[in-house]
Amino acid sequence: LVALPGDAAPGDVEDAVRERPELRAAAARVRAREAGEDLAQREFLPDFRLMGSYDRGWNETDMRPMVGLEVNVPLQMARRRAAVDEARAELARARHEQARLAYEAAAEIGAAHERLAEADHLLELARDRMLPAARDQLTAARAGFETGRTPFADVIEAERMLRSAELGALEAQAETSRRAAALAAALGRIPGLDAPSAPAGGPSGAHHD
Repeated sequence: LVALPGDAAPGDVEDAVRERPELRAAAARVRAREAGEDLAQREFLPDFRLMGSYDRGWNETDMRPMVGLEVNVPLQMARRRAAVDEARAELARARHEQARLAYEAAAEIGAAHERLAEADHLLELARDRMLPAARDQLTAARAGFETGRTPFADVIEAERMLRSAELGALEAQAETSRRAAALAAALGRIPGLDAPSAPAGGPSGAHHD
């Protein structure tokens, strides 16, 4: 349909054309202008009409039935050409507007894809790296405290770092959900019903002892 910016895929734009109201309206306007151009072109064609009658005034029976063909030949050709030119101009404007809206939708979809991918990456870091590292640090600090090698202040700090990592993972999961909803809206979908699924999980397995 148009050159696609960002990470927008052709299927995404096709979905948006079907789902987003402004793109559906633009497509409807194009169809209407195409029909208008076709109608203007048809004005150049002669109009044929078949006629029939039965005239009892003839003495000869064979002469009474009559069949004729009426031909309406288009005149005022300049006016008709002007109507065609106007219809073509309207169609061109409608197609240009449709292309502009589709490009803007593709740009919005591409940006939403990029933001969601970024949020997915941050969630993965928080869930798969920072949380396990914080848990390991707390486990090590407790083991060291029990053996007398680590002061209790280190245990408190390790606990604080774990809580911070858990909060960061929850915030990353919430941001991923928000960006997935933004992508669904860009595609013309209802967020929460058929939006792209956010990564499952989050700070699962987080615990305090």
